[in-house]
Amino acid sequence: MRSGDPENAHQGGYYVEGVRHARSRGLILAWPGYGSWAVNGEFGNMCAMSLAAGKDTQTDCSINAQLEGKTYCFGDQAAMTEFMKAPKENLAKAQSYYSSKHPG
Repeated sequence: MRSGDPENAHQGGYYVEGVRHARSRGLILAWPGYGSWAVNGEFGNMCAMSLAAGKDTQTDCSINAQLEGKTYCFGDQAAMTEFMKAPKENLAKAQSYYSSKHPG
């Protein structure tokens, strides 16, 4: 057992349940000396709102949302909020821009 191991921290308490919940929601959790659990989103982890606006912005996908069973990443909370105001329209714009700039 490692002292920084999230599976063994505060066994039985809300802390471990919080870690499990965060993992199930697709969040990246980093533990010093332990590693991280990365999320793989659509568009190579680029910000979906940025793509909808015609820009490439790489993210770590720590802010993400599920749409139609797929994970989409955002550069910040404001980008996700803006995207969710019209998700279908923004997704169509993002897909169009991404496919034109990143063929294949």
